Amino acid sequence: MQSKVLRGKHLLEINDNKKKDDIEKESFNLPIGHKVIINSVNKNNSDQIFIPGIGSCIVPIIYDKNQKIAGLSHILLSTSKKGSIVTYPHKFADLSIKHLVKELKKHGAENLEAVIVGGAQIFRVEDNNIGQKNIKIVKKELKKLKINIIKEEIGGNKGRIFIFDAKNFSISVKISGSDDYKIIKLTDN
Repeated sequence: MQSKVLRGKHLLEINDNKKKDDIEKESFNLPIGHKVIINSVNKNNSDQIFIPGIGSCIVPIIYDKNQKIAGLSHILLSTSKKGSIVTYPHKFADLSIKHLVKELKKHGAENLEAVIVGGAQIFRVEDNNIGQKNIKIVKKELKKLKINIIKEEIGGNKGRIFIFDAKNFSISVKISGSDDYKIIKLTDN
């Protein structure tokens, strides 16, 4: 299933003492080429979206902080082949952004902003930096749609661990090998 709308479902409640293995077993893991739309109007929900390894992939989080609606996708490559049949548009940056925005607007989102995470250069291949290509196309597509990027956690040469917390409407990002998560709040509350 490519789309899932979460409305008050309890996927995971993360406590500070939970281990990574517990999080992986109990959370909704967003696979490559898929997207999720989150409606966080109900502050009592505790939905968590978890991506255990973002390397050269990129995850755009597009959201309306007033409506508390967010959408994110797990993008693998920057562009699709022209004229080919695409089963998973959220696998490609050139297709995913416009599909995600269209879906968010169907759910009532209006004033959209974005955070982007990922795009590392995991493999040392100089002439084929997939991560940088992904970053470039995501930024280009967001600019076309006049969506401001509020925060970036991109590039580098290490993967990232990602958690979206619908209860707090926040993102936690940790560089592989690090002990600490960086918290990005998407609202002022």
